[in-house]
Amino acid sequence: MKIYYIILFFAFYSFLGWIIEIIYRSFTQKRIVNPGFLFGPFIPLYGTGALAVFLVFDFISKINIFFQFIVYFILLSAIE
Repeated sequence: MKIYYIILFFAFYSFLGWIIEIIYRSFTQKRIVNPGFLFGPFIPLYGTGALAVFLVFDFISKINIFFQFIVYFILLSAIE
C-alpha cells in the first residue's frame, strides 16, 4: 500500500470521527462542542483505529468471526 493512500485513509477517518463526535456531543450537551484537541477538524484516535483495523484485517480475515471480534476489541482498546 502506498504511503499517500495511508495518509488519505487516516485523514478521512479522523475527519469522519470528528463529524460523528461533534454531532453526538452537540446533541447531548445542547450546544456546539468541538470534541478534538486540535485546531482542525480531526480526531487522530479514529484515524489510528481505522488504520489499525485495515492493516490487521488481512491477517485475521480467515479466522472465526468471534475471534475477529476479540482481536479487534483488544486492538482498539489498546489504541484507546
